[in-house]
Amino acid sequence: MAALGINLNALIAQFLVFAIVLFVLWRYVYPALLKTLDQRRDAIRVGMENAEKSRQELADAEKRVAAMLDEARQEAQRTLANATVAAQHVRDGARQGFLTRINICETAPVFHARLAGSDAPDRRDAFRCDRPTT
Repeated sequence: MAALGINLNALIAQFLVFAIVLFVLWRYVYPALLKTLDQRRDAIRVGMENAEKSRQELADAEKRVAAMLDEARQEAQRTLANATVAAQHVRDGARQGFLTRINICETAPVFHARLAGSDAPDRRDAFRCDRPTT
């Protein structure tokens, strides 16, 4: 082998060193590396599961928010309808009060004529049309 330029002692020494390094790596480093890779794979898997779970929770929350908004809109519409009805009642009451006042003012001269001879000035003041009613 000397004719090929290969030193047999160096070749055997390099082979033994390579075998020792390979054994140490295979026995101690490779399992630790695999353990680290497995932990990393598990962490990524858990992260993906959490992301999917969060995505699903977000979709559920968006559905709940949409339902709450619909319910709030319906409640607002009911409240608006009730307020409209109440306003109509107030308007009708004011109109009725106004019509009653007009009726009193139209009939007041008759009452004044009847009460002119009586001694009840407070009653006559109650039917005066030039002062606001309270």
